Amino acid sequence: MVFGGNDPIRRAVILRHLTTLAAVDARLIQEYLVTSDGLAERQSGEEARQAEFEALRRQTEQERAEVDREAGKRRGLLAKVRDERAYHERMVGELTEAARRLEAFIQSLQEKQRRAAKAPRPPKPRAPLAAVGFGTLRGALPWPAEGRLVASYGAQVHPRFGTRTFKSGIDIEAGEGTDITAVYAGRVVYTGWFKGYGNLIILDHGNEYYTLYAHVAEIGVKEEEEVHQGQRIGTVGDTGSLTGPRLYFEVRYQGKPQDPEQWLRQRG
Repeated sequence: MVFGGNDPIRRAVILRHLTTLAAVDARLIQEYLVTSDGLAERQSGEEARQAEFEALRRQTEQERAEVDREAGKRRGLLAKVRDERAYHERMVGELTEAARRLEAFIQSLQEKQRRAAKAPRPPKPRAPLAAVGFGTLRGALPWPAEGRLVASYGAQVHPRFGTRTFKSGIDIEAGEGTDITAVYAGRVVYTGWFKGYGNLIILDHGNEYYTLYAHVAEIGVKEEEEVHQGQRIGTVGDTGSLTGPRLYFEVRYQGKPQDPEQWLRQRG
């Protein structure tokens, strides 16, 4: 027995020691409980921070993936624009070269016509060209096809790429198969394919006036044939056209292009 014996002093000392031990144990238990609660709280806080970090990491990865996708789209769009611009510039170069070839071809036709006019030949019954008065009909010629004017004569600036070109005629948008008619009496001096213009018809109206009709689907006349004003000479098509069915129309004098709208009647 701890409290055995009759010595009161000894019992008092022992009791005091036991009380001290109990207090120490109680303090240790309390400290343990406090420490345990603190550890649990810190662990809970750490888990919360870890979960928040993981959520932020996932969000960052998603945002980075979205940025990569957008960057990929932009790269694709830029590549497409570069490809389209390169294609456009190539087409502009080809059309410019085609226009130069056409002008040289018209000049060669003029020279041929001049030589033929000087050469003696037996009289041949033929309808008068009536083109003696072509130069007096500015603003009075009929339109060569029914349709909508979509491109005018003169300097052109591409709305997207800013390239500058010069258009020697006009574009009349019309349904495929729409009749093309001669704007004035004359003689057919060329029919056939011409690079950059598709099927092409050229009429000589005399006095060095010519009209040109391009992107023709069906050619309805033959070279050296005489035609009268309003005669059907072909149909609208998209041969050589990059923009669908339409008629490309030019008026030329002494080989140089004129503004066709100044020669055609005003539309109501």
